[in-house]
Amino acid sequence: MTRLKSIINPEKISAILILILFAEIFSLFGYFIPALEPIIFGALIILTLALSVKDLKLGIFILLTELFIGSKGYLFFLDFSGKTVSIRVALFGVVMGVWVMKKIISLAKEKKLVINHQAFKENIDLLVFFALIAMGLLNGLYNQNGLGNIFYDFNGWLYFLIALPLLDTFKKTDLKTIQNIFIASAISIAAKTFLFLYIFSHFSAWDIYPYYRWIRDTGVGEITLMPNGFYRIFFQSQIFALAGIFILLASLLPKLSAVLSEKKAGFLSATKSVFKENGLLLSIVCFPLSVILVSFSRSYFAGLAGGMALIILLVVFSFGWKMFLKIFPVLAAIGVGSLLIIFIVAKFPFPKAIADFNALSLADRATEISGEAGASSRWALLPPLWEKIKSAPIFGRGFGATVTYKSSDPRILETSPNGIYTTYAFEWGWLDIWLKIGLFGLFAYLILILRVTLQAFRSLKSQSAEYEKYKFINLGITIGLLSICGVSVFSPYMNHPLGIGYLILALTFMSLSQEDNNVGEEKRQNLHIS
Repeated sequence: MTRLKSIINPEKISAILILILFAEIFSLFGYFIPALEPIIFGALIILTLALSVKDLKLGIFILLTELFIGSKGYLFFLDFSGKTVSIRVALFGVVMGVWVMKKIISLAKEKKLVINHQAFKENIDLLVFFALIAMGLLNGLYNQNGLGNIFYDFNGWLYFLIALPLLDTFKKTDLKTIQNIFIASAISIAAKTFLFLYIFSHFSAWDIYPYYRWIRDTGVGEITLMPNGFYRIFFQSQIFALAGIFILLASLLPKLSAVLSEKKAGFLSATKSVFKENGLLLSIVCFPLSVILVSFSRSYFAGLAGGMALIILLVVFSFGWKMFLKIFPVLAAIGVGSLLIIFIVAKFPFPKAIADFNALSLADRATEISGEAGASSRWALLPPLWEKIKSAPIFGRGFGATVTYKSSDPRILETSPNGIYTTYAFEWGWLDIWLKIGLFGLFAYLILILRVTLQAFRSLKSQSAEYEKYKFINLGITIGLLSICGVSVFSPYMNHPLGIGYLILALTFMSLSQEDNNVGEEKRQNLHIS
């Protein structure tokens, strides 16, 4: 337990988990009792406004918690004559509004704009990217892509603006709070995934239908009956569980390496020692991994494979090939443990399970790239999407640009029997970005990601004692970011608040933890001069 407390704060995480639990319960109440929805929605907005006015960081913490657990952002929503306003949009408006008002008030009182110039100077490439996003908006208007399409296509990109109050307000002392919120949210996502896995594995469709509708209508996720009788539990917010796998693994690598390096005994003896000294922490890694496996998402599997390859490279680069050979059975044990968790939940004997689970079905799902409706539709979209990109590769077609293709999606076939479908939202995330903001915009986005990556991996050579505590956490955050980038090849995450929010947090972590590194370098220079 002492080792666990050195990495996380169980008391604060427990408190955050209780608040998340209340949020989920209130979401259920608001959904099943529609008269309560506007009351709960209004109360949350008023509470966030009051806390933000008192301390803007508190409002940002609420906004981040919603981002981590809310998937599409409709855990709470208001309906105005068929038009819905999500809690994510409302929270964004409150936080940004309070930040702007505080800047206006400070300008009026002090006759100057009080702002964290250093933070913005370090992120000038982010501000350049803002300009390119604005050009994509103007380009969409110029190409007459339709105001409705432009608005709904562009509004997710507005989430980038949350970087302004984050960079302006947060200090390195806030990193621990963000870490606690992320961990609590990841635990919540895992608990929710396993809860619905249990429910859908043990109860009839009639009994669980209301909860299925709650998940679908609030945009939390999708639950689908697989051909083998097993239920796929997919939440968009599980993307943070994917990142959490690599943050945990990277954080554990120095400890595992230290234990394995000390052991001169045989292979099995060394592995046993690792689990004896770090068993609880290693067991924790099994939970987010099992969440990704039970999602049956091919996109998540691709991101998982890419992230694990980077973890292997990190082990080899930091500790050598021999250490990887020692750590490999530990990683294999984590994989087996994650499958065991799924099996226990799905086959729990009370009441009798009605669904089947076969680990081989995961491999079948991962390699199923044609035939299945979702996969077929994705591949059918690729040729016309690529042709549209080639029509304006440099500057793009702007937000709201549409592509017409033939889909095999059953939901589309219900309204369009011939499958012909026109949309501005595409599964191919990076191609979507290229089409909307052009090659310049795509390069600017990749430069942001590259900067985070280089900052993190450059830290391996740092000798700063102050930076040491952040080194492998930052590496894990970066591998998590790159894994989400991998997912976005096949699914739209890096052009959605989920991926955008994670990137902004990665930039913030690198910037704030680098302050410690800079302080350490300055101290060493002063010591050398004296």
